[in-house]
Amino acid sequence: MTYDTMVAKGRALMDKHGLCGWRLRIENTRNPHMFGENSHNNLGYCVIDPQTNTKTIYIWSGISDRDFRQTMLHEIAHALTPND
Repeated sequence: MTYDTMVAKGRALMDKHGLCGWRLRIENTRNPHMFGENSHNNLGYCVIDPQTNTKTIYIWSGISDRDFRQTMLHEIAHALTPND
């Protein structure tokens, strides 16, 4: 899947679920800072920065087409239920 396709599909899913104010970032590496210590297992990550109130969903650019939608929905669920 191309970068532009990932952004378009991801943004559409986020908007559909009411995350219009959220940012989507496609990362080309599994940066442990963004994806955690066990980043080899993570395809996405949801962050709410309490200092800036910035809300971002990160998705690894190497994700397969098959896993993209499921990972986006998984991270959207985290975004919608931040304290669960």
